[in-house]
Amino acid sequence: IGLVESRLWEREGKDPTADAALLTWLGARYAALGRHDKSLETARRSFKVAPGPDAFAAIKDAHARLDPQAEDWPALRDGLTATLRRKGFWATLAEIHLAEGQ
Repeated sequence: IGLVESRLWEREGKDPTADAALLTWLGARYAALGRHDKSLETARRSFKVAPGPDAFAAIKDAHARLDPQAEDWPALRDGLTATLRRKGFWATLAEIHLAEGQ
């Protein structure tokens, strides 16, 4: 984990595709270790780099593990979908709504 964190610190922002892959890997490792706060933080960074249905699902999953009552999920979800709307990611929004049964 330390190696990947260091690599990201050195180069984050230079290659969004590589950043997204490293952040996805890092988030999964944090989740496996029960470090749900770090998993959520990493998922949010991944969404910022490459907003998409997988990044959205990673945030939702990490948030659910961190806050099983999901009390602040609606506000977080609204912020994420607003970002997607602002960027014109309509296909991603459609996939999210379909995945949620809407």
